[in-house]
Parts: sequence; structure tokens; C-alpha cells
Amino acid sequence: GVGTKENLFFGGLPYNSREVKKLFFPETLPEKKKQVIYSSRWDKEKCPGFFLDVIREVHQQRPDIKFVITTSAEKVRSNDISLVHLLNHFLATSPAASCLDVRVNQTKKEYYQNLLESKIQFNCADQDFVSWTLLEATTCGCRPVYPNFLSFPEALQYKYELMYNKNDVHSASQKIIEHIDEPAKDWDWVYAPFDKSWERMLAVMEGGICR
Repeated sequence: GVGTKENLFFGGLPYNSREVKKLFFPETLPEKKKQVIYSSRWDKEKCPGFFLDVIREVHQQRPDIKFVITTSAEKVRSNDISLVHLLNHFLATSPAASCLDVRVNQTKKEYYQNLLESKIQFNCADQDFVSWTLLEATTCGCRPVYPNFLSFPEALQYKYELMYNKNDVHSASQKIIEHIDEPAKDWDWVYAPFDKSWERMLAVMEGGICR
């Protein structure tokens, strides 16, 4: 009951890829590694257990592919402590743990460095729509591998080669294996439209047309 479709406008996340590159990119960009980065929180709604299942399956076929989890905290935290136990058990017992690197105490600059060296950014959340993690990752040249779910198809312009079947470990694993060896690409069509979000918001507030 907040309003009608006539007075609701899509602005987009406020973002500025030029400032990101200016503030956080080194003069010489690192080479992309055969590395997949998980940049979501380790919380229940992000489905991190599914991510561990994907690591197991990928490792069986391509043990050369590496995976990274990052956090700015001193240790991995979660709104479900059992998921922290699940990660610790994986690291202690799974053969696939050799290809997983958990990086804690990461600064923002280090986080961008992790993105810049990663080939793929992986998402398996139950409740994401469009997030800054997607915009940041594509700005850093990561190929998105996302579930065909919620508004991800729209955010990724219905390019289903970037998406896997939701909750399907095999589908997700094959997307990673299929694309990990590809040359790095420019994903500006994902993040660049959000560089103009503030202009669209301003136009609406000034009574103009939302572009």
C-alpha cells in the first residue's frame, strides 16, 4: 500500500566503477588465476553448505581449480553456528580442503585484490537480487556464476550461460569447470548501468523522466 506503479521507480544500487578502479586497482593488474571466489556472508540465507558441496564435486574433476572465502572479521562468522562447524569439519576432513583458502582480516583493498586475481565469482544465495558483490566482482573482471533464481536472470540480461539450475550441485559445478579456462572478459554491461543510478534518482526527484 505504499504507492502505485505510477509513482514507484527503479533507481538501482548507487555505484561508481570509476572510483572503485581509482581507489583500489593497482597500477599493474594481477593475472587471473583458476580461482573461484565466494564473497557472500557465511550466513544461512547465503547457502554456504551448497558452496562446499560444489567445491567437492569440482575437486573430483579439476583439483587444479582453487576456491577462496573472504571476510573482514578475525574469523568466519555466521547467523547459524552449525555452518561454522560445517566449514571447520570440511577443512579438517575433506580431501577437497586442499583447494580452499579461507582469508580473514581482509581490508577492502585486499578484498579487491582477491577479486582481481579470481576468474569466477560464485553465488548461491536464497535471497539476493542484485548486490554490490556482483557489481564489484564484475568490475574486477570476474565471471559471475549465479543461480537461475529470483531477479538474477534480469540482472544478467538473461544470459543463461552465466547461470546454473538453483540447488543443483552438478549444474553449478559444470558451469565452473566449463568456463574457468576462458580468457578474462570485460563485464561492463553488468555494472556500468549502475554508475548512473544517482542520475536516475535525481531525475525522478526533480520531476523528470526516469531513464
